[in-house]
Amino acid sequence: MPHQDCPSQAHSRRLPLIAASACVTLLASCASTHRDELAATARFTNLDALTAPGMASDTPSVATEQPATFQPGHFASKRLPQDGLVSQPRGMFYIRGGAGDAELEQVIGALSGKTDTNAGMGEIGFEATGKVMGGGLRFGAWSTDDDDLSGPGSQQRGDGAHFFAHLTIRPGGSRFRVPIRIGPDIRANALEENLPSLEDIDFTSIGAAIEVEPEFDFFRSDRAALSIYGRLHAGAGVGQISDESNDFDTEATHLGGEFGVRLQLRKFLLSGGYIMQSTEYDVGDPDGAVAFPYGENTWSFEGIFLMIGVRW
Repeated sequence: MPHQDCPSQAHSRRLPLIAASACVTLLASCASTHRDELAATARFTNLDALTAPGMASDTPSVATEQPATFQPGHFASKRLPQDGLVSQPRGMFYIRGGAGDAELEQVIGALSGKTDTNAGMGEIGFEATGKVMGGGLRFGAWSTDDDDLSGPGSQQRGDGAHFFAHLTIRPGGSRFRVPIRIGPDIRANALEENLPSLEDIDFTSIGAAIEVEPEFDFFRSDRAALSIYGRLHAGAGVGQISDESNDFDTEATHLGGEFGVRLQLRKFLLSGGYIMQSTEYDVGDPDGAVAFPYGENTWSFEGIFLMIGVRW
């Protein structure tokens, strides 16, 4: 009679096979789970790396593919700068020159006289602002030509200069701005005599001024802008009128204005318009026993200008 294994012996021989199969299945499952976890972790890690520092996501993280959006400051968002205009100009540097007429009006007691002649002017300026506040400075000068300032045969010519350093407050939007400038204002004028019998006369003043300059953009793109603007400048201070022998204290007031058009091509700026400046020196106080001989003097210049510069 053939030999037959008892059920317990057959079961004991199948146990190693069952254990080996279970181990293989378990290892395959662990390997697959580990790969899935690594892939999910990598996706979540990449998404977390793209989140701006200090900002927490309002939605729970999900293991779905999302388009990469590089935030400012991420290495992948640093590209070469593009040439173009910002929504609002923040700074300007310019040089301008102009031509027109200079005038000197003198009132001495009951006598008065007004004379004028051709003149030229030059100016250089710089200004930079943040979103609302900034500052700048401006220096300019003008001079008459070889014509006589006070009529034929008088042999007089005039010169002038000014310096304005200012704090700038600039309310407004991308198309309409109203810069307001406040700061110290220094003015000087001179009447030069070419005859030995006459003395040169210097007029100086130190004070403060305020300036308002509304500007409106007809259009502004990433390549060009065209705007129109107006400027009103008013100031006052203490002054002095001096000849070669005496100094006379006085008071001075200044009034200026201009109107122009600005064309911006990328950062290049071209502008032109009309300008007017006037400084009045009041009747000076006598210097001791010396009577004041010069009365009231008003210097003025008006003409057209052309300006070139950069704006950003």
